Amino acid sequence: MNFLKSISEIVSDFDALIVDLWGVVHDGQKLYPGVKEKLKNLRKQNKGIIFLSNAPRRAWRVIDVLNNLRITPEYYDGVITSGEVAFEHLSKNLIGKSYYSIGPERDAGLLDGSPYRRAKTPKDANFAIVTGFDDDDSGLDEKLPELKACHDAGLLFICTNPDMEIVRQNGTRALCAGVMAEAYKKMGGEVIYFGKPHPEVYQSCFEIFTTKDKAKIAAIGDNLETDIKGANAVGIYSIFVTGGVMAKEVETSGLKPVFKKYGVSPSAVIEALK
Repeated sequence: MNFLKSISEIVSDFDALIVDLWGVVHDGQKLYPGVKEKLKNLRKQNKGIIFLSNAPRRAWRVIDVLNNLRITPEYYDGVITSGEVAFEHLSKNLIGKSYYSIGPERDAGLLDGSPYRRAKTPKDANFAIVTGFDDDDSGLDEKLPELKACHDAGLLFICTNPDMEIVRQNGTRALCAGVMAEAYKKMGGEVIYFGKPHPEVYQSCFEIFTTKDKAKIAAIGDNLETDIKGANAVGIYSIFVTGGVMAKEVETSGLKPVFKKYGVSPSAVIEALK
């Protein structure tokens, strides 16, 4: 395993990069220091860059956020989100006519434009789709009644963000949809995931890149359970960013015990994309 001070140390070995957004490029509100300059340098070296995010929303909405942060299309080749992959899959593979949405109202329109309609209650739906919690300080307890109602109705539970939590640069942490998916499984419900670490989102990246040689593709991410586990599963080089969502756990336990805990093997470790 390589311990890197800068991505520049190994970037010449690769033609294309799959880059996580939250925890690597930004924290949902502002860019991490030095990221824009690093992306600019990578593009000058003709590196392919795809942002792969477990955002439970359509790709165009994430592109809007990037534009607001001054990360415009010349910095990357594409944006793939778990929400976009879910939308495409469900639109092509119908599993009923209606769905029940669990998550903040800003993400309730994920399936707008698809063949499905939004149901008001779980008993009126064919499946449930979860995008996340309502606020940064929301807890699982407030969602348990909805999860129970979905389980009582026998609904398939579709999770559009497998992440368990995110962290902002100020240290604020917030739960993600993956927490509800795990709770639903414990109730005995059936869950389908879209997003990292599941291979379908990586295949979408491979289809965009000019290079088809996986040895020339590297993934950069701050989450061992999703970014690194996913890269390991599809057989590409992985770079673990220690200064993101798992910084506190790494600092407390150390790298090797944390890697063993999550059953992953990063190819390299770096503090930040700078």
